[in-house]
Amino acid sequence: MQALKNNNPTIRNFLDELSGLIKGKANEEMDFLRMLKVAKLHELTGKLNRGTDFHGWDKSYYMTQAATRTSWNLKEVCVTHMKGKTVFLNIYSYSIQYFSLGHCMAGLNLIANCLFGITLEVVPTKKGESWDRYVKKLRLSHETEGLIGYVYMDLFPRTGKFNSAANFAIEFAYATPKKEALEEGRREEDFLPRTSHEEDIEEGFLVPKVALVCNFDEPISVLGRPSLLSYDEVETLFHEFGHTLSNLLSRTRFQHTAGTRYGPNPVKEININHASCQQRPT
Repeated sequence: MQALKNNNPTIRNFLDELSGLIKGKANEEMDFLRMLKVAKLHELTGKLNRGTDFHGWDKSYYMTQAATRTSWNLKEVCVTHMKGKTVFLNIYSYSIQYFSLGHCMAGLNLIANCLFGITLEVVPTKKGESWDRYVKKLRLSHETEGLIGYVYMDLFPRTGKFNSAANFAIEFAYATPKKEALEEGRREEDFLPRTSHEEDIEEGFLVPKVALVCNFDEPISVLGRPSLLSYDEVETLFHEFGHTLSNLLSRTRFQHTAGTRYGPNPVKEININHASCQQRPT
């Protein structure tokens, strides 16, 4: 970095080299944005003109249009009139690049580990524990405190399912008289291991459990295609996982003050910052 600060030719050479590497892709994407404008003007005016000017203020609008569509297929939609002839453009199709769900989960694991010392591990569900065969159970563990809690990842659509994204607390980590709970049918495994900062609490803490619900495209195994997410869906996943951490990292004496039931500001802090890590991991 010091060399870049003190040596202008070094900076210029670096920028020139970088520009050369990305120029082809940048031109390709600008051509696509221009095509979107041609298609949009045709939709609004009924006129088709490939030579439509593309202004600086168009860029942000059409980038947003491109980012919010899952795919585009501009097939014979744009024509131009040249010397009295109608010319159909070649088929121009463009699909937005996606992020595989597996890589996104690896990113969540990396961030949770760096920020909180937590690791995510897929574990089998017990008989009758899951409500759908595609639901995955994750165990969250801390490097020194052990078990933190469980999250059920219900990420794919199905008939009758809630059709948005949300985080549902199944069990909060609140203090409860362990002896009485065991007598009522609780199991020893339902309680978190005691840590040093809990020595003043004689009750046990229940293991928190959360359901993270989304509706992403399912993988297509016969094609070898994993579940693929758009950028907005990646943001949704990271945002909802922030709520998950708010619930799982909370240990309180009373159930009604645990997790997301606490004041709104501390709850939002984790999921907003977690989404920011997804955008700017450094």
